[in-house]
Amino acid sequence: MTAEIVKIRGFDVENIAIIGIGCRFPGAKNPEAFWQLLRNGVDAISEMPKERWDIDEFYDPEPGKPGKISTRWGGFLDQVDRFDASFFGISPREVERTDPQQRLVLEVAWEALENAGIVPSKLSGSQTGVFMGIGNYDYCRLLAQDLAHVNAYDGTGNTLSIAANRLSYILNLRGPSVVVETACSSSLVALHFACRSLQNGESNLCLVGGVSLMLSPDPFITYSHARMMASDGRCKTFDASADGYVRGEGCGVIVLKRLEDALRDGDNIQAVVKGTAVNQDGLSNGLTAPNGPSQQAVIRQALKNAGVTADKISYVETHGTGTALGDPIEFKSLKAVLMEDRQPNEPCWIGSVKTNIGHLEAASGIASVIKVVLALQHREIPPHLHLKQLNPYISLAGTTFAIPAQCQPWLAGTESRLAGISAFGFGGTNCHAILEEAPTDCRLQILDLGLEDIKPSLKVLERFLHLLTVSAKSDEALKDLAVSYRDLVTNSEADLGNICFSANTMRSHFTHRLAVVAESKEQLRQQLEAFAAGKETPGLISGQVTSKKSPKIAFLFTGQGSQYAEMGRQLYETQPVFRQTLEQCDKILRSYLEIPLLEILYPDNGASNTKSKIDETAYTQPALFALEYALFQLWKSWGIEPRAVIGHSVGEYAAACVAGVFSLEDGLKLIAARARLMQALPQDGEMVAVFANEAQVNAAIKPYEKEVSIAAINGVHSIVISGKIEGVREAIATLESEGIKSKKLNVSHAFHSPLMEPMLANFHRIAAEIRYSLPQIKLISNLTGEMVTAEIATPEYWCRHVRQPVKFAHSMETLFKQGYEVFLEIGPKPTLSGMGRGNFELPISGSQLKDNRKSAQLLWLVSLHPGREDWQQMLHSLAMLYVRGVPVDWSGFDQDYPRRRVQLPTYAFQRQRYWAKLPENGHLKVDNTFNLLNQADTRQLIQQLETTAKLSEDELKLLPKLLELLVEQNQQQQTAATIKDWLYEIEWQPKPRNMTNNEFDNRGSWLIFADKGGFGKTLAKVLQARGNNCILVYAGDSYQNQETGTWNIKPFSPADFERLFHEALANLAQPLLGIIHLWSLDAKPTDELNISALEQGQILGVGSVLYLIHKLGKNIANSQVTPRLWLVTQGAVPVGDSLPNLAQAPLWGLAKVVALEYPELWGGTIDLDKEITEVEATKLLAEIVDSEGEDRIAFRDGQRYVARLVRKQLPQSQKLTFQPDGTYLITGGLGALGLTVAQWMVEKGAKKLVLIGRRGASEQVQKTLSRMEESGAKIFVVQADVANETDMRGVLDQIKISMSPLRGIVHAAGVPGYDAIAQITPTTLDAVLRPKVIGSWILHQLTKEIKLDFFVSFSSISAVWGSKGQAHYAAANYFLDLLSHYRQKLRLPALSINWGPWAGGGMAVEEFQTWMSRMGIEALPPTQAIASLEYLLGTNCVQTTVANIDWSLFKGLYEVRGKRSLLEQINSQPQKTVNQPSNQWSEILQQLESAAISKRQNLLITFLQNEVAKSLKLSQLPDSQQGLFDLGMDSIVAIELVNSIQSQLQIELPIADFLQSSNIDALAMLLLKQFNPDRSTLEVNANVLDLNQEAVLDDSIYPETAYTEPAPINSILLTGATGFLGAFLVKELLNQTEADIYCLVRAEDAESGKKKIQDNLKYYSLWEEERSSRIIPIIGNLSQPKLGLSTEQFEQLARKIDVIYHNGAVLNFVYPYSALKPTNVLGTQEILRLACQFKVKPLHYVSTDAVFDSSGYYDKEVTESEPIIHTEGIDLGYTQTKWVAEKLVTIARTRGLPVSIYRPPLIAGDSRIGFWNTDDFTCRFLKGCIQMGSMPNMNCAITIVPVDYVSQAIVYLSQQQESLGKSFHLNNPHYSSWNQVANWIDQFGYPVRQISYEAWEAELIETLGSKDNALNGLLPFFLRRWSKEQLTFAELGQRRVKLNCQETVASLAGTSIICPPVDSKLLNTYFSHFIESSFLATPKVRIIPNPL
Repeated sequence: MTAEIVKIRGFDVENIAIIGIGCRFPGAKNPEAFWQLLRNGVDAISEMPKERWDIDEFYDPEPGKPGKISTRWGGFLDQVDRFDASFFGISPREVERTDPQQRLVLEVAWEALENAGIVPSKLSGSQTGVFMGIGNYDYCRLLAQDLAHVNAYDGTGNTLSIAANRLSYILNLRGPSVVVETACSSSLVALHFACRSLQNGESNLCLVGGVSLMLSPDPFITYSHARMMASDGRCKTFDASADGYVRGEGCGVIVLKRLEDALRDGDNIQAVVKGTAVNQDGLSNGLTAPNGPSQQAVIRQALKNAGVTADKISYVETHGTGTALGDPIEFKSLKAVLMEDRQPNEPCWIGSVKTNIGHLEAASGIASVIKVVLALQHREIPPHLHLKQLNPYISLAGTTFAIPAQCQPWLAGTESRLAGISAFGFGGTNCHAILEEAPTDCRLQILDLGLEDIKPSLKVLERFLHLLTVSAKSDEALKDLAVSYRDLVTNSEADLGNICFSANTMRSHFTHRLAVVAESKEQLRQQLEAFAAGKETPGLISGQVTSKKSPKIAFLFTGQGSQYAEMGRQLYETQPVFRQTLEQCDKILRSYLEIPLLEILYPDNGASNTKSKIDETAYTQPALFALEYALFQLWKSWGIEPRAVIGHSVGEYAAACVAGVFSLEDGLKLIAARARLMQALPQDGEMVAVFANEAQVNAAIKPYEKEVSIAAINGVHSIVISGKIEGVREAIATLESEGIKSKKLNVSHAFHSPLMEPMLANFHRIAAEIRYSLPQIKLISNLTGEMVTAEIATPEYWCRHVRQPVKFAHSMETLFKQGYEVFLEIGPKPTLSGMGRGNFELPISGSQLKDNRKSAQLLWLVSLHPGREDWQQMLHSLAMLYVRGVPVDWSGFDQDYPRRRVQLPTYAFQRQRYWAKLPENGHLKVDNTFNLLNQADTRQLIQQLETTAKLSEDELKLLPKLLELLVEQNQQQQTAATIKDWLYEIEWQPKPRNMTNNEFDNRGSWLIFADKGGFGKTLAKVLQARGNNCILVYAGDSYQNQETGTWNIKPFSPADFERLFHEALANLAQPLLGIIHLWSLDAKPTDELNISALEQGQILGVGSVLYLIHKLGKNIANSQVTPRLWLVTQGAVPVGDSLPNLAQAPLWGLAKVVALEYPELWGGTIDLDKEITEVEATKLLAEIVDSEGEDRIAFRDGQRYVARLVRKQLPQSQKLTFQPDGTYLITGGLGALGLTVAQWMVEKGAKKLVLIGRRGASEQVQKTLSRMEESGAKIFVVQADVANETDMRGVLDQIKISMSPLRGIVHAAGVPGYDAIAQITPTTLDAVLRPKVIGSWILHQLTKEIKLDFFVSFSSISAVWGSKGQAHYAAANYFLDLLSHYRQKLRLPALSINWGPWAGGGMAVEEFQTWMSRMGIEALPPTQAIASLEYLLGTNCVQTTVANIDWSLFKGLYEVRGKRSLLEQINSQPQKTVNQPSNQWSEILQQLESAAISKRQNLLITFLQNEVAKSLKLSQLPDSQQGLFDLGMDSIVAIELVNSIQSQLQIELPIADFLQSSNIDALAMLLLKQFNPDRSTLEVNANVLDLNQEAVLDDSIYPETAYTEPAPINSILLTGATGFLGAFLVKELLNQTEADIYCLVRAEDAESGKKKIQDNLKYYSLWEEERSSRIIPIIGNLSQPKLGLSTEQFEQLARKIDVIYHNGAVLNFVYPYSALKPTNVLGTQEILRLACQFKVKPLHYVSTDAVFDSSGYYDKEVTESEPIIHTEGIDLGYTQTKWVAEKLVTIARTRGLPVSIYRPPLIAGDSRIGFWNTDDFTCRFLKGCIQMGSMPNMNCAITIVPVDYVSQAIVYLSQQQESLGKSFHLNNPHYSSWNQVANWIDQFGYPVRQISYEAWEAELIETLGSKDNALNGLLPFFLRRWSKEQLTFAELGQRRVKLNCQETVASLAGTSIICPPVDSKLLNTYFSHFIESSFLATPKVRIIPNPL
C-alpha cells in the first residue's frame, strides 16, 4: 500500500497513521479492557468515592443550592493518588505537589509508546511532538487551600502546559510541546494540531492525548448551579429523558506517524487519520450554546480535508453529551451533511462513548478516538447505552442513521471502513476528524529484516529454541511483568518466536533483568510462573545490572584437541549467518584441502571414509579456524563484540584474524599451510599434560631438552610437555616417581616442540606471502602472555608461534589485571574457560588476584558444548550476557527469520500514594466560620449564622454591617502578617576601605570612555604615571583619531565601536586590563533636563554600554586577558542631600544585569560625589585595584558608601481614602496590573478614573470596566502614549477642563522585555525604556504643580538585584526609583515599588513566573499585592521592594559563583528556623566527635542518607551509590539540603561542591576529607596561607660533606615510581644507566612492592623482564618522618644511594593545602634530609610549571633561571605545595646540595603509541567535554608535553655534569591552542561546540547531575576563581606566564629527544589509544591509527 495524499488549497495533506494507543478510563485500565467494556455495553458510572470527598455532605438533588452538588455520580478511576515516581526519576517531594493529571500523562504516554512497539529512549533528541488536551486544575485548587505549604513545585506541578512539557523533558523530545484547552474539544483539537505538525514536517512522530481528573467538588458545584448535571448520573444521549451529562475522568494517548513513514518502518498501523478540521461558533445564540451551522461546517471541512465523500462514512462517534438541546442540534447537523447523496443501502451508525464512561471533558475527544480505533480493529460497532425512547426532536425517518442497541458487525463491502468523530467545546470551538481502518496488507505485517539476501532454502529454517527477555526498574515490577507475560503466553495465539522477538526489540531494557530460554509456549509459561513464585527453574536467568558501564568482554579461541565430528551442525542447518560464513570458508579452502571443509565437518552418513578426517591435523586446524570464525561472526551479528581476544595455540590464528591482523583469505591460507606441513612431519612424538609447576617440569625435561620442551603453560600446576616419545616418557617417569600425575593427550604430533622445526623454513616462506596489519582489537600473545606488539605483523612471529610454548596462564593474568570480567569461549567445547577460572584462583605470577567479590563478578561462558543442543548452549550464554548488562542487538539476533510484531503487556508500574496533606479530606467545609471569615465571604457567613445562631430580627439587621467591619479588621491583620516578610529596601551604608595600598601589581592598557569635563584625562594621567597605557575615547558626531591615543566615535554607531576595537586595540603593546566608562558624566543635570536631553543621556549611558558589551562579548573568547568593565556616574544613587542626576540613573539598572550575564567582564559601578577632583580619581583607581568585594559604591562628602538590601521595618500606615470628587489617573490602565489597581480604587471609593492605554479596550476589558461602572464609578478610557508629551498634555488638559481635580497617579505602563544583552537592539531598548523613563518624566513635569495625594511608580525587583534577560527593563525601572527620590527632595508625593512578579498577569508572563519560582521568587497573589500597595500608600515610604522570596533557595542560586555583597545582610535561613547556638552541637556532630576516625565515614553516610530521604520524602533510605539526581534531586532540594547539612555540621558547604558530588558516598568523602578531627569544622581560608612562612627548611638539613661525583653511579633512589611519569622514569633509568633503581613504594612487603612497580610498568607496556632484577623496592611512605623507615633503614639507604630522583607527589586539584602538605612538602623535606646525610647525593627534583601561577607573573615570560618569588594568586592546594617544595629544594641548593629542577606542565601520553594515564586531569577534561558536546572557548595555549619526552629529557639532562644547579623548562616549545584542539576533536568525529567559558560552566553544573561524566569531582576546580582578579580557568590560561625553554632545548640539541607539537597527528595517536582502551567510544568518523 502507498500513503495517500490529498491536495487542500494548494498544500498536501498526508494521511496520518495511528500506531499506538494507551488509556485509563473508568472501568478500563488499558485498551484491551476498554474494548471489552465497550463491546459488552458496560456502564462504568459509579457513586463518588468516599476518598475523594464526602458526597453525603455535598449532595442535594435540587440544582443551584449554595455549596451543593445535584448528583452523586461520575466515571471515576481507581488509585489516582498513586504513581511510580522512581520510574520517572521524580522525587516524592516534587510528586506530592504535582497534579495527578501530569503523572497520569507520563504513565499512559509510556504505555502508548510500548503499545506502538517504540522504545522510548530511541526517541531521545528526536523531532517528536507532544499535543495534550487538558483543562481541569482541581489539584491546584486543593493545594491553594493550604497557603502555608505552597512551594516552588506548585508552579511546575500545576501549570497546565507542564503536562506536555514534562513528558517532552523526561523523554528528551525536541518537537512541539503544546497543551490545548478548548474545553470539551481539547484533545480532538490537539489531534488536529498534531496532524498538521506531522504534515508540515515540523514533527516526525507525535504523542497526542487528553487528561481530566475530578479531584475537587468545586466544578461539580459550578455545573450543578448551571444545571448541566444529569439527575440520575447518566449520559442519555439521544434519549427523550436526556437532562444533562455525567462527568467522567481518564487519560488517553495515541502515537501518530505519517502513514508513508509507518508503512516504511513496518509499524503496527491501527487506524488512519484521513482528515481533521477545527472552527468556532462565533457570535451565536450564546457563548455556551451549540451552533448547528458551525457543526455542519466543521464536518464538511473535515470531509474535504480527508478527500472523502459524506456517503462513505459508516459510523459517527458523536459529541453526544445527552442534553435536551444539544442532541437534536448535533443530529440535525449530521443529517444535513451525511445524508446528502446517500443511498438507502448505505447505513451510518451513530453512538457516544459518554453513555459508557461519562463526559471526560478535555479528554473526551481522545476517548472517542480510541473507541473508534478499537471498533475499526475489531470491525464491530459497540452498543450505545441508555436509549429507551428517542428524543422527540430527533427523527431517524428518511435517513439511514441507526443507533446500535447491541454490538453490531461493521460491514464494509468492498471499501474500507470510515468513521467520523465530533467534539464540540462549550465555548464554541468545534472539531471533527475522519478515521479510516488500517490498510489490510499491513495490520499484521511481516517485518522485512533483510531476508532477501538469504538463500530461499534458508528462509524456511527456524531455530527450535527461543529467548525471551523481560526487564524492569525493580524486582517487584519484574515479577509483575513475568505474570503479565505468563498470561500473554497462556491466552495469545501468537507464535513463540514472535512473542520473544517483540519483547526483545520493542521494550526498554532496564537494570532488573530476566532471560528465559524455552522451546514451547507451555515451557515458557511454566518458567515465568516459577519465577513469579520465586522458584528456581532451568532455562531461566535473572539478575540486576549494577553498573552503567558495559563489562569488558574477552573472547577465548579454543585450540586443537577440542574438535569433534558434527560440531556446530545444528547451527549450520538453522542459522544463516553461521552457515554462510562456513560456506565462505569452505569456498576459500577448496584450493588448499583435498576434501572440502563441509564434508569434513558434516559428512554424509554414507561417506564413512571422511568421518575420521576431523582428527587429522591437516583438516583439524582449518576446521577449527573456520568454525571459530563462524561463531565469532554469529556473536558479532548479535551485537556481542570483544574488547580483547586470546587464542590457545591454533586458536590464536582465528583470534588474530578477527582482530584484523590478516584477512580471512590469508588466515585460511596460513592455517592450511601450517596444518599441511605439520601433517607431513613424522608422527614420532607425543604430548602429555603434567600437574606440576613449571620449575618441576623444567627440571624433569632438562636431560632431554633437545627433543622435549614445554608446549603450554596453562596454569601454575598445569604444564604440557611435547617432544620425542622416548624423551617424553622418560621425563614423565621421573615426574611420576615424585608422585606427580600426568595425562597423555590424544594428538597426532608433538606440537610446540623441537619436532616442529623441520617445517619452519617452508612455513616461513608461506607466512612471508601474507599481508599483515596491526590488530584493531586488543590481542594477547601466546608467546609473551602480554598485549601483542608490532611483531605480530611479521612472518617471524608466526614461525616462533609454531615452536614456542603457549603462555595461556600469563595471558589470562594479563586480562584479569586489565579488568576483564566476562570471558566467552569461542570454540566447539569448553576448554579454556575452565583453565581460565583456575588461573584467577591461582595466578601464574603468584600475586594475590583472588578476591571473593571479584571472583563472583567474573563470568565464564561457552559457545558450544558436546552433548548439548547448539541452540541451548548459545542462548544460555546470550541470556547470561544480557542479564550481566551487555548490550545485545536484538534485531540482529532475529534478522534471519520472518517475524511479526505482537502486542505485549505494558510496563508494570509500581505505584505508591503521593498526595498533599489537605484539610478535611481534601476539601474545605462550607460551615467553617473561620475560613469564611478569612475569605471575606460575608454572604455565606450571613447564611450560616442565620441558620445556626439564635439572633433576633434587629440583630439580624445589624449582622451584615457588623460582619463587614469584622472582615475588614481581619483583612488588615492578615495583610500586615502577610506582607511583613515581603518588604525590603536598599540601604546605603558607610564602609571605609580596609586597605591603603592602591598600587597596581601589573601594567597594561586602559580604555577610557572619557567625559568632556576632563575627569577622564585626569584618570589617564594618574594611570600613565604608574606605567600604564591609556586610550581615551570621546563621544562625538563622527569617527576620528584626533591624536595618538585619543579617538572620537559616535555613541550610537555599532560600526564605530567595531572600528575602534580593530584600529585602537588590535596591536596594543600591553594587554587591555580595564575599561572605564565615564560618558554618563556628560549627561545634563536634572535641573536642565528635558526630553531631548534625557534621550541623549540614554545614548551616552545605557545605549553606548550595550554597544560596548556587544563588542566585548564577541572578543572575550579571543582575548588573552579579559578586561574588567567599570561604569562611573555622578549623583545617580540616592545618597546624601543633593538632588540626584536622573539622566544617569538607567545605567545603574543596566549594570546589575551586566554583572549577572557577563561576570567575567564585570568590575563594578561607582557613583562619584558632586565635586570631581584628582582625589576622586585616586579613590576611583583604588577601587579598581581592589574594591574589597564591593561592586556598588558611592562617594559622598569624603565617605565611601556601599549598597545593602535589608528587610524593611513595617512602618505605621494611615488609613487610605479616595476622594469621591477626585480624579485618579492610571497609566497602563488597561493591562492586568492597571485593571487590578482600578478595581481596587473603585472598591475603596474612587468615583472617577482615567485609564490610559496605547490601544483601546478589548471586549474582555470592556466587560470589566462595565462592572466597575455598575458600582457607580465613571471610567474614562483614553488611548494615548505616555511617552508622548503632546498626548499626555492633552489628557491632563482634558481632566483639568472637564473633570474633578487630579488627586493621584499610578504609573503602571511598561513594556516587558526578556532579551539577553547580546540580543538587545536599539529598537528593543527604546521600546522598553520610553514608557518608564520618558513617560514618568513627562508625568512628573506636567503634574509637579498639581497637589497630588500620591504619585506611585510601578518598578521591578530587576532594578534591585538584576535579572538575566532584563537589562533594558532593569534600566527603565531604576529611573522610576530615582525619580521618586528626586520628587521626595522636592517635597512632592512619591512612591516607587519594586514589585516581584504578580500572579496571573502584569509584566511577568507565565513561563517567566515559573522560572522565577524555581529560583525562589514566588508570584505575589494580586489580593495581597494590592494590600501591600494600600499599606505603603498610608506611609511615607519613597522606595520599597515587595517580593515573596525564599532566600534559602534564591540566595544560594544567586550566589552560586560567589558571595554578593548586596545580599550580605539577608539571612539565607528561613525566618522560622531557629539556628542552633554556636556552642550547641547537633546530635550528628557529637557522634562524629566521639567516634573513631575509621567509623566517621559510615556515620556521615548514614546521616546523609537520612537527610536526603527526608528532603526528597523517600519512603526508604537511598542507596549511597545511587546518583543524587537519579533520585529526583534538583536545585531547589539541593539548596535546602545544603542548608540543613551546614546547620547540623556547623560547616560551610558551597553549593558548587555539593553539585559536583555524584552520590552520597562522594558527598561523604567530600565532607570527610575536609573535616578537622580536632575542631569539627571545615578547613576554610579565613586565615590566609603565607607560603613563604611555610617554606622553611629544617635547620638540621645541611650537606655533611662536600660533594664529589661518584664514578660510576651504582644506586639511584626514585620516588613516585608507581605513577604515570614514574613508570617512564624507571624505563629511562634502566635504559640510560647501569645502576640499580631503588623505588620508594607503599606496600606491605618487598614482594608486593615489587609487584606494584611491575604492574604499573606492565600497564604502560614498559616491563622488561631481563632488567627487572635492577628494580629494588624500598617499603616506605613519603608522608612520614624519615620516609616511614626506621632510623637504621634510613641511614643504610642514605649510605647506599648515589643519586636521588624525587618525582613523588599527590596530584589533586580539589584537595586543600593541608591535605597535600604531608606528602608534597614534608616528604620533600625528608628527601632533602636523606640527600644531605652521610655522603652528599645530587637531587633531581620534578617540580611543575604551576609554581609560576602567581598573578605576579601574569602576561610575563620567564626563563629557566628565574627564581620563584611571587605567591599572590596561588590558591590551589596542589600548586601551593609544589611552590613550597621547590622553595625548600632551592634553599637546600644554597646550603651546598647539588640540585637540578625540572618543571614540566601537564604530562600527556606516550607520543609513539598513545599510552596515557586516563585518570589524569587533561584526559578527564577532554572526555568530559566530549560527553557534554561542548568545550569552553579557551583561546590559550594547551600546555601539555608527552611523557616520553619528559622522562627522556630528565634522565638525559640529569647525567650531564653541567646540569647540576640548573632548572629546566620541559614545556612544549611549539604553540598550539585549545581552540585548535577543539577543532581537531570535532574532525575526529566527536562533535563539540566551542562556547564561552561561562556558558560551559553552566552546562557543566547541569551535566554533573549525571554521575557518568568524566569531570565528576572537578566542578569546584572549574568554578574556582583565581587571584584577586577572580579569573576563570580559561582566563587564567590566557594570563598564565609563558615559560621560555630555549636553554632546555639547547641542552637537548644533538640528541633524539625532541618534543613533538600538539597537532592533529599527536592527538590522533592519543585518541586511537583512548578508543582502543575503551576510554572513549568509537567516534562517528573512524580515527586512523598511526603506524608504530
